[in-house]
Amino acid sequence: VQTGALPISLLAGAQGWRVDTSEQGRFSIEFPGKAEETVRKDTSGGPEVHYVTWFPNDSMGYMVDWTDLSAHYPASTPMKQLLEQSRDAATHNIRANNVITTITSLGREPYIEFSYTSAEFTGRGRVYIINNTQYVVLTLFPRSTGVSEGAGRFIRSFKYRW
Repeated sequence: VQTGALPISLLAGAQGWRVDTSEQGRFSIEFPGKAEETVRKDTSGGPEVHYVTWFPNDSMGYMVDWTDLSAHYPASTPMKQLLEQSRDAATHNIRANNVITTITSLGREPYIEFSYTSAEFTGRGRVYIINNTQYVVLTLFPRSTGVSEGAGRFIRSFKYRW
């Protein structure tokens, strides 16, 4: 597995929030601090996973990852099922044991929104599948403090760039 930095464009926003634009990922999103962009190459032949993250400490974070699924896209699987499977994979990776779907939208930019808890963490997230690319927008907070008010702003600020 290799990790390398990719360029991102940062524009200062109100109250420390910053709009990050990923040209390669074709999206913009607001972070509450300066984010970093990295890529993980799968040496087993799977797709690359790109990350834009802001982790001010070890127990709190905001992240977007995206993966081009063009070569792996199961065209015969209904979109709702793809979104649910992607949500389940994302929450499994953070060991969530209670996942609640709050919205499923099957429009032009299909997504599933959810909240989750694990033994240590809680958070909210959305998974989009747009033009055969999967985007996972996820927040992570200590379970003891709960979800920050900024989580909603972060999740809703995701904008796909057609």
